[in-house]
Amino acid sequence: TGKLYEEEIPKPRIFSDIRRKYHRYGLPMERLEGAMRQAGHVDAVLVTCPMTYWYRGAFEAIALAKKVWPKAPVFLGGIYATLCGEHARRFSGADEVLPGPWEQNIAQFSVKTGMDISPPADFLTSPALELYKRLEYAPIMLTRGCPFRCAYCASGRLFDKLVRREPDELIEEIARSTRIGINDFAFYDDALLYEPEKALVPLLENIIESRLKIRLHAPNGMHIAAIDKELAKLMRRAGFQTIRLGVESLSKSKHDEWGAKADPG
Repeated sequence: TGKLYEEEIPKPRIFSDIRRKYHRYGLPMERLEGAMRQAGHVDAVLVTCPMTYWYRGAFEAIALAKKVWPKAPVFLGGIYATLCGEHARRFSGADEVLPGPWEQNIAQFSVKTGMDISPPADFLTSPALELYKRLEYAPIMLTRGCPFRCAYCASGRLFDKLVRREPDELIEEIARSTRIGINDFAFYDDALLYEPEKALVPLLENIIESRLKIRLHAPNGMHIAAIDKELAKLMRRAGFQTIRLGVESLSKSKHDEWGAKADPG
């Protein structure tokens, strides 16, 4: 629903029976290529694909990287590379496919490139947002992974356990982002409301005490059963503007099987 640049492109053959137009979203390819060439020499190219159905975009990015930097090895990681590793190795064009969390692949990446890279202290830190010329919002994560193992969700295959950040660390990250003009922050946690008293509640209380004038958003489906009146008030006071609630099924037995996140009755 965002106002993103888009252009109609030829529809892949597999979608030929679907009577809908096919669009590419994001920078026009010529602008992307120009920006890449301005970067000059690079030692390696890292491409990520956070959704499996975005794989065609990753393929185009890899092909363009090889055109601009033919001597630089191209690595593909992310959710698509983790869940569809064999497909990625066969069709992506990447020199190496690195499934799993990045920290598990740092040693392999260092060996293959000859680059001495030390793992960062906090793997949930947001990207280097200051490198963007203009950015309207920042992605943030308080937790990674999910304790539930719902049949419809791949989170358990991506991360074997739930890991929490210290709320003070995220507060510092948010404060740094506000200094470069970012006031909207979107949580990309899979289980933001799981045991909220251990992470989310202290974070929200800290935001309120710090008087940060920010807007918070939760585009992922949130755990309905975890929101009580007091937590809802706290979320509102801290600046929550947008929330999405997860309703997986209208079947009570399915809800009970998947963690009783909501009561369909």
